[in-house]
Amino acid sequence: MGGHTFSDKAVSFKPVYHGWFNFPQKLYSELFEKYNHLSFEKNKTGLIDWVKPESKTIAFDKLRTVDNEKEVVLANHNNENYPLTGERKKKYKNIIYPKNTTRIQDFLTDSTRYATFSPPGYYNTKDPRVTQLSRLSHPVKAIIRWVSSQGQDSLLEIEIDYQDADKLKNTKLIISGINLKEIPTLDAGQADDGWKNSMGFGNHTFYETYKHSLSHSSETNPYFSVLTDDNDRWLDSHEIGIDGPLLHWDSQESGLLHIWILSFERHSFVGHYTVKINS
Repeated sequence: MGGHTFSDKAVSFKPVYHGWFNFPQKLYSELFEKYNHLSFEKNKTGLIDWVKPESKTIAFDKLRTVDNEKEVVLANHNNENYPLTGERKKKYKNIIYPKNTTRIQDFLTDSTRYATFSPPGYYNTKDPRVTQLSRLSHPVKAIIRWVSSQGQDSLLEIEIDYQDADKLKNTKLIISGINLKEIPTLDAGQADDGWKNSMGFGNHTFYETYKHSLSHSSETNPYFSVLTDDNDRWLDSHEIGIDGPLLHWDSQESGLLHIWILSFERHSFVGHYTVKINS
């Protein structure tokens, strides 16, 4: 479980510590069994300590039904600088390599390193996070799909296909179950305020309000975002170095969707593209 300590100096609140504490295991097991109707003892592997999943093929047809799909033009903005505002400004100091740049393409190498969140609760630049961001260095194709899932239709799915610099590794990013009514309209400089979510299945958005969470249960949430190889086998997004997508509509051109990719721990952006969406 996470905890924060705040300072109220100069009237505003500023976080000074963010750490983790052990949740009482007896209560944890009781809550697990109460709400899941399963034995905690039989399922505790992975509930107490992290167990890395195997790289298995994802059965996408069990997650959603594709109603329509087409390849679209993907405009690549990775040679541009990302806006150094909000969380990206606060976490800029946690970028170990590359230094003194906000040009996205500079981050798309396996040399990129970020500070890791370490005990007792701080970003540690002496514990660099290795990445495989070269896998995202050359976006080659984009497909949009209209899908149905969890009783909802007219949901957007975006697939971006990549090759690494040596054209030896193919990678797919798939973001699905997007309700376009939830996507804000912003200038590119306001990207930090975009709709953002983590990699995974049925996840809640970053900085979600309690009220929103009550009406968006993980059990019925159609959203998922994953990385795969070209055979649809799951890839560990943390090992590659990304945390999830950030989306917003363009404030000047109707139907133009901005797709940003957040790095590991959201220290920087590691992707920025636009596609035209005609619903």
